[in-house]
Amino acid sequence: MAAIKEIISSAMPFIGSLLGGPIGGKAGEFLAQALTGNKFASQDDIEKAFLSASANVDKLLELKKLDEQYKEKVLSTYVENLRFENEDRDSARKAQVENVKVHSLNMPAILSLIIIPGFFLVLLLIMMYPVQEPSRNVIDLLIGFLGGSLGQVIAFYFGTTHGSLEKTRLMFTKIQTPLKINNEYKK
Repeated sequence: MAAIKEIISSAMPFIGSLLGGPIGGKAGEFLAQALTGNKFASQDDIEKAFLSASANVDKLLELKKLDEQYKEKVLSTYVENLRFENEDRDSARKAQVENVKVHSLNMPAILSLIIIPGFFLVLLLIMMYPVQEPSRNVIDLLIGFLGGSLGQVIAFYFGTTHGSLEKTRLMFTKIQTPLKINNEYKK
């Protein structure tokens, strides 16, 4: 598989980079459908069809176009998922603002004022007083619940680190797409 993956990567760099990864199965189905007309084709059938197609310049150009189309499809799906996540967070925050306006009750703030001191109070009490063995499991469960809730409170007010990590990854990842400048391809 490694040898054919390298060959596919040379002609179809985007699809080749996905093979063997988390969405490699979908990329493989797309490749199999494009080459054999059967998305469930065997690896041998895909390999034969690819080697046959790569011997023909027109077919090779067609494969490169398919690679670009698949790249656009994957990236547009990714962007759509990000848009959905942002809209979901935005609507939750807008609903919270509206709820405070209508009911004059800020439930997340009230829960935060219970959860944050509650977490540290439980920790302090455990350090000051030894926990009896029959209660150990209940106390562990309580600490786990309060610790998870504390994380959610922080994420609600300050946002999650997912978006920050993703932005950092994108800033430092150079997209390996050659640019055509003055009829020459440059990296």
